[in-house]
Amino acid sequence: MAVDPSSKSIDPENPQSWNRYAYVMNNPMRYNDPDGKKWKDKATEDLANAALKDPTLSRKERKRIEKAAKSEAVIGAKQSDKARIEITPKGSTDDRPSVGSVTEIKGQIKTEEAKGSTVKATDGSITPEVDSTGKVTSADITIYGGNYSFSENGSESQRTEEQFSHHVLAAELCHVEDDKVHSEKECGHAD
Repeated sequence: MAVDPSSKSIDPENPQSWNRYAYVMNNPMRYNDPDGKKWKDKATEDLANAALKDPTLSRKERKRIEKAAKSEAVIGAKQSDKARIEITPKGSTDDRPSVGSVTEIKGQIKTEEAKGSTVKATDGSITPEVDSTGKVTSADITIYGGNYSFSENGSESQRTEEQFSHHVLAAELCHVEDDKVHSEKECGHAD
């Protein structure tokens, strides 16, 4: 057994991850890492497998998920019941993310500071890690499920919460497609 060389597996909020000799955080029933070239955990793999069967996903979205499964990058996705809302103060170009329950964030939006601001829900976020050649080695995806009830997009209100998660997973995977980092604009996510 050897020390895990990747600092990416350290989560400051999870002390079990600090043990560099621990295999899959001492939870082999949930996680596995036979060669470092699979989904980071069973929950992510289950989410991806369910997404592949989702009839509301486009063929392109399903292909993106299939390619991510075959990639050498270690992909991990977690779902949060919190919402992530970006508030851009009036006259500013800086987005300030707020994370909390939908109710908490709606309360923040009503404050004097937020009046006249642009408010948009962020359905997911991705944090990729690249090697010295620019190749993506891992990526952590967060799906903000609380945004489902906050969405102003009529089409998304027709989806179940599970379908919404599948679409967000596919959208965020665009940022690391073909093991390269792609911008919001390249993925068509820019406003």
